[in-house]
Amino acid sequence: MILPVTTSPKVYKSRLLPLFRRLINKSGCDVYVPSPKPSVEFKALKLKIFEKLYDTEFTFSGKDYGEYAYPTFIFDKFRRKPIEVVVKPEIIDRINEEYFIYKPHEPNILLGERMFNVIADDPAINSGDMRSYHRLRYAASGIREHQIAIERMLMEGKKNVKICSVPGAYLFHKNCGFVPVNKYMKLSFTEFDWVVGCYLKDYQKSMKLSADKIKKMIVYKVEGEHVLFDNNLTFANFMEYAYAHKYRYSQLPEFLIDMELTPEALEEWKMIIEKQPILIGKEIPKTWPILEGK
Repeated sequence: MILPVTTSPKVYKSRLLPLFRRLINKSGCDVYVPSPKPSVEFKALKLKIFEKLYDTEFTFSGKDYGEYAYPTFIFDKFRRKPIEVVVKPEIIDRINEEYFIYKPHEPNILLGERMFNVIADDPAINSGDMRSYHRLRYAASGIREHQIAIERMLMEGKKNVKICSVPGAYLFHKNCGFVPVNKYMKLSFTEFDWVVGCYLKDYQKSMKLSADKIKKMIVYKVEGEHVLFDNNLTFANFMEYAYAHKYRYSQLPEFLIDMELTPEALEEWKMIIEKQPILIGKEIPKTWPILEGK
């Protein structure tokens, strides 16, 4: 039974989700009951669902979904139980890779997609577009998307995964073990004063911040006759402030933040991957037939 949801996330979570769960329980469907105490406590990965993923024992159907189709599982919030999904590469060439997450028997229902590039002499996987759909009902699609990129990193012998986060996704990526990276640029004192003036103009009014508060969030260091200014970490500071003070997405500053995976988070990701691999140990296509004109 699938009930349509055409209301706000807040109303859905507080009123409709408990109702759907009661209806499903009365219908006799199995409901997943998580372990009362997680068997492993993640420290770098700060979302509780990581412990739930790790502790869940899920038996796959064993069905053949075709060539280059990789099963994994995510969670159905209505039924509070894991469900089987399929990861499929739709477009792959020698550099760019794209993976999609589908429901096995409903290929028109797309749950997630992830793009990144794998360049031979680049020590990192550089992530492109990343999207999750139907998040009111399903959880962990975004986590599986991160897992795909990290597994490809391990398979290629790379050292890190780098992403570019939009404001609304910053906290999610941070809780998945990604942190902002240093990106210093050398400026003259005149250029730096102009940058500070731009921040004062943009955020004193929009975020109702004092000049002193804004200046404290600007990351820089003086080096001789120049200023090393880090725009990326400065943006991250504004983002931390915005989340801490519960700004709506529409009120957040308009910028992107470059982030990378921490060594501590990578070790915890390896624990999940060892127990629930998606790509590792399986064959993946080197090129996609569509691009070869087949």
